[in-house]
Amino acid sequence: MIWNYVVRGILVFCFLSAFGTAVMNPATILSFMVAFAAFEISGNVSAPEGAGVVLGILAGTLGWWLALSGIVALFRERITDRIYKWLNRILGGFMMIFGMVMMIRSAWSWIIQR
Repeated sequence: MIWNYVVRGILVFCFLSAFGTAVMNPATILSFMVAFAAFEISGNVSAPEGAGVVLGILAGTLGWWLALSGIVALFRERITDRIYKWLNRILGGFMMIFGMVMMIRSAWSWIIQR
């Protein structure tokens, strides 16, 4: 019976430490800043709208990690170093395109405002 409390305590600690690490990660903070800018979310929102944003982020994050971990579990043994190299190139290209689109949108917005 005491074992259940120990395991539960360890799981809570692991969750909280992972959550803290993720929230304090500068890349996470920058990603949220980019996402808020991309979807034009300002600081002037009501409490229900803010709760909707937080719940949307929670649902999206949960869905992403469930899908990602499921795919990794399915293909763990089949992915070779060569496939990893190509995946890194393709996904890096997507990230670069997204960054360029955000830079162009930002520059365009700045030009229009002048």
